[in-house]
Amino acid sequence: MNVLNKLNFTNVVRVNDKNPILQRRSKLISAINQQLNAHSSALKDEVYTVTKKSFVKDADGKRIKVDKEIEVKHWFFETDNKWFVQCKYGTKVLLLNGKDNAVSVANIKDVANVLRTLQTAVENGELDTVIETAMSKNSVTSA
Repeated sequence: MNVLNKLNFTNVVRVNDKNPILQRRSKLISAINQQLNAHSSALKDEVYTVTKKSFVKDADGKRIKVDKEIEVKHWFFETDNKWFVQCKYGTKVLLLNGKDNAVSVANIKDVANVLRTLQTAVENGELDTVIETAMSKNSVTSA
């Protein structure tokens, strides 16, 4: 116990100063920006990828951190000659107006306008309750 007597012990409560609503908005805005980049790449018939950190084992069996290119999955798709745009928070598809999970547009060029509109709605806080609902454990809107 003589070793511990050299330390200065105290009680402290850690305070989280970050607003969870603003963190959620930031996460969704970042994902929408990725989708805008993926859309631009899709118009050029290219694949949009992002770099993620990952751990792999080397020849000696040690875990090392490496950069890995991951293809961004599109939130937009074509069905019956219409394009649909979904908005996702993590793996959950958001019910944008409380009941519908997609926006339909005539062609792929209109997808960017929908994504920008969704981005503005997130910035203005219009989707805060939708995100909150998707985060709840009873939500079954997984993709």
